Amino acid sequence: HCLEMPHVAQLTVAVIFAALHIAIGGLFALADVSPNPVSQRFLATAHSEVEVKAWGFKTLIVLCINLLSGFWKLQAVPIMIFAFWMAYIYVRWQPYYFEWVNHIRTGLYTLTAYVSFILVVNVWQEQDAYQSGIDHADLLAIREARSSRLSVLATAVMPAAMAVGMFVSWLRLYLMKRLILPKFRALDLISASSNQDLKNVHKFVDEYEVEIASRCGRVWLDYEDRQLDPLAVRLAEVIIKAGLARLPQRAHMVIINANFLANVQNNKQGSNSQLQGAIKLEPNWCDKYVMFMREQEHMARLQKSTTSASESAIDLVGYVEVSTRTFIGYDRIGE
Repeated sequence: HCLEMPHVAQLTVAVIFAALHIAIGGLFALADVSPNPVSQRFLATAHSEVEVKAWGFKTLIVLCINLLSGFWKLQAVPIMIFAFWMAYIYVRWQPYYFEWVNHIRTGLYTLTAYVSFILVVNVWQEQDAYQSGIDHADLLAIREARSSRLSVLATAVMPAAMAVGMFVSWLRLYLMKRLILPKFRALDLISASSNQDLKNVHKFVDEYEVEIASRCGRVWLDYEDRQLDPLAVRLAEVIIKAGLARLPQRAHMVIINANFLANVQNNKQGSNSQLQGAIKLEPNWCDKYVMFMREQEHMARLQKSTTSASESAIDLVGYVEVSTRTFIGYDRIGE
């Protein structure tokens, strides 16, 4: 009778609102991006793709919990796969500008993956107990003993699982910086440019690796006044030029360069030119949203400059009119 009225009506409403919730959550994840590469906001992210993927994995986990209830083995395994995959994307792409935020996030999702692994172990042992034909009273005793052991194990190992995730995240960044940055520091940063030699300094895997490496420019001489170290900025600029020379057809790579021009070098015109070129490179939805944000900023600057110019023109007209009246007044007095 589950597919009869009034249950069908309730199911339809639930599906509609669930889909609406998933869509709104995905849009919020898509908008969780800060294109400013020197942002000082702790939760600022260089791109929103990781957050969108994480939201997708969370949605799949919730669907598995609700739609596969009763199918223990079929339910636990995909939950574990999605949880480990979610931890991996944070280790791989390091979306946050502040390193310690990436490490904490990775540790928390590693903790979730560990709990899902314990769930798989528990479910498979439970099924084995049923298949062996154990008496019901003995099965209850086995359940209680296993619950006690898993509680002790979870309490003891969960902090360690989070620490392991944080260490893996730190190690990933440390090894990457040790591999990439010395190659560019060995160059003459004054004369380096995006030529064929710069292109072959390091074989970047993708544009996201270029962006992570370019965070070496986030070194402040004065944090409160937002004064950056010019040598660190120059190093980041050379890295971005190398990435742009190696990956010129990647829309996100062009956007990384545009963001650097706009917020670090204060070259708004050059940034707009780069974004216009990125439109032809088939950007994804996350990149399109960043381009939309930049376009809105550009329109706001144009509107502000137009308003200022109009106010200046009005002030000039008023000044001329007052001067004219004053001159006429003096002329009449002279007569």
